[in-house]
Amino acid sequence: MGAGYPARLPRPVVGLVRERAHKPDRPWKTYVQAAEIPAANGVGQVRSIVKLYGEVATGGAALGLTDATMDALRVAAPPPTNGLFDEVLRVETRFSLGYIKPFPAFRFGSESDRASGTMGLGGSFAFADPNTGTGFAYAMNRTGFRLWDEPREVALREALFARVLGERPQRPDPASGLFWPLIRGALESRSGSPPRAIWSSPTASSTAGP
Repeated sequence: MGAGYPARLPRPVVGLVRERAHKPDRPWKTYVQAAEIPAANGVGQVRSIVKLYGEVATGGAALGLTDATMDALRVAAPPPTNGLFDEVLRVETRFSLGYIKPFPAFRFGSESDRASGTMGLGGSFAFADPNTGTGFAYAMNRTGFRLWDEPREVALREALFARVLGERPQRPDPASGLFWPLIRGALESRSGSPPRAIWSSPTASSTAGP
């Protein structure tokens, strides 16, 4: 391997990145954000992202997307042949055309499961729901520790889809989210018994602010 990279990878994924690139402040550096790394460092303002997904949710004409592309994005993702377990993220997921689709541990959007989107660093999330013609985007000032179903994001999504649009509840199973299975495994190995869920539903008074 090239100079500066470890010959062995004791920490997969992180081991593929130069040491100086994964320090805590690096994601916010201009030179890091300027690099185009597919599925890794998309950067944008929330208003721009929600406008983008709103266009996708309402037909995609302004984006120049063809009917065939829109049909492919809207269809519910077929079940993977070998199950939902993701060998990279080490949890169950469902993706189609590079976008995450609703699956049992992460229900978002309307009941049709035709929504598609992308989660981001610290709990941010954006998606298009063609059934309701809705684009949704959320980002926070203070990052959380979940890749999806971050409680502040869920509270906003629940208010819009379940309360305003009358769609299905958006609140997750207490044991959902990327890092809970990892935490659960670590706690079980230490105590020998399953731990209690650590997610709690945010109240209306706790959803405002970062």
